Amino acid sequence: LFTAEDIDKTVGQLSGGQKARLTLTVLSLEKDNFLLMDEPTNHLDIEAKEVLEEALDNYDGTLLFVSHDRYFINELANKIISVRDGHAKIYNGNYSYYLDEKAKQAAAAQEAEAQKTEAETTLVGSQNKGKLSYQEQKARDSQKRKLERAVSDAEAKIEKLEAEEKEIQTEMANPDIAASFEKLGPLQEKLSAVQEQLDQANTDWENALEALDEFE
Repeated sequence: LFTAEDIDKTVGQLSGGQKARLTLTVLSLEKDNFLLMDEPTNHLDIEAKEVLEEALDNYDGTLLFVSHDRYFINELANKIISVRDGHAKIYNGNYSYYLDEKAKQAAAAQEAEAQKTEAETTLVGSQNKGKLSYQEQKARDSQKRKLERAVSDAEAKIEKLEAEEKEIQTEMANPDIAASFEKLGPLQEKLSAVQEQLDQANTDWENALEALDEFE
C-alpha cells in the first residue's frame, strides 16, 4: 500500500500507520513459521487492515496475537486464550464463541448461586442469621447489577469509538487528503486520541468483566 511518492521518504517521515505497514511487510518477507503480535491493527487504516487480515488468513504458520479489535479477532482466531489470576483457559472458537461460552458460564453460576442461597436459607435455624444472609445476598446482587451495567456501558462506548475510528480512517484514505501532510497531520492526531480513548474503554470493559467473573 505504498505509492511511488513514498519511495524517497525516510522512515522518520512516515506516519504511524505507514511505519506499522513497513514493519508488517518486513515480517512477511522473513517467512517465519511463528508470529507473536501485540495489537497489530493499531494505527492501520481500513484498507491496510483488510490487506493484513488477508495476508494473515493465508499464513500457514502459527499466529499468537493480543488485540482489542473484536472484528479482527473474529476474522482470524480459531482459539481464544483467557488468562486470569495466573491461570489460562483455552476456548476452541473465535471471539463470538468465547462470549457465548462466558454468558453460559455466568448463567450457570447464577443458577448455582441461587440454588445455594435457597438451600442455605432453608437450613438457617436462626431468624437473625437468616436476615443477615438475605442482606448479604441483596448487596451482592446490587453489586453484580452495577458491574453488568458497567460492562454494557463500556461495550456501547467501544462500539461508538470504533465507528468514529473507522470514519476518520476512511477520511484519511481519501487520495486528496493522504497526499497532503497538512490535512493528514490533524486527522492522525485525532485518530490517535480516539484510539487512546478506545484503549481505555477496552481496559474498563476488561476490568468490569473480570470483576463480574468473581460472581461465578
